[in-house]
Amino acid sequence: ELENDASRRLFNDLHRAVRLELEGIQGVTAIAEAFIEADAADLRQRWLNQSDPAHRDDEIPSMLTDLEEEEQTIRGVWIFPDGRRSEVIAQFEPQEGGTQVTIEHRFLANRDVRFEMQKRWLRVLGRLSS
Repeated sequence: ELENDASRRLFNDLHRAVRLELEGIQGVTAIAEAFIEADAADLRQRWLNQSDPAHRDDEIPSMLTDLEEEEQTIRGVWIFPDGRRSEVIAQFEPQEGGTQVTIEHRFLANRDVRFEMQKRWLRVLGRLSS
């Protein structure tokens, strides 16, 4: 049993990353999830629009490009300032009253960078919901 919500979230993130790694999906290092009270199709359209204000972030500037949509999933390429490329996968699952959104950002980096990217994606999801 875990003591608090922060420990529970950390455990769940780690468990999900390990499970995906065992399934052969390697390099999943930042995962952000949120339930948004909005239509899944509308959220996908906003996500596909790279100039949407939700993608702007002063702390970690948006460098998400090459977006491709396949059913409820949108894949894109994140380019770090040093030129390294990584994959971002956003899944939009329609649910009663809204959409469950999961973002997986696959790249190799230290724990601090992963945590900052996870916070960045949660900020973006917060903006999508407004």
